[in-house]
Amino acid sequence: MKHKSEIFVETFFEAVNNPDNWNEKGIDWNFIDADLYAPMSIFYSGDKYVWIFEDMAAKFETQWGENVTFEEYIKAKEKWYAENS
Repeated sequence: MKHKSEIFVETFFEAVNNPDNWNEKGIDWNFIDADLYAPMSIFYSGDKYVWIFEDMAAKFETQWGENVTFEEYIKAKEKWYAENS
């Protein structure tokens, strides 16, 4: 059985990898939040959920940049997997 933190990370990246959660300016964190909150609120509520979500979003932006497009993100991710598989 997976730990709730592992489920959070997996659900976060499922939402990030969904092209519907991006717009022409980059990732839409409101959409990511909407995808995550329902399934994750059974494990984390209120301030704890917000803290984890904001931490994950900040780490994503640190790694990929605040204005990365979906196409840039996918291309870089595919390149990384090709080089590290």
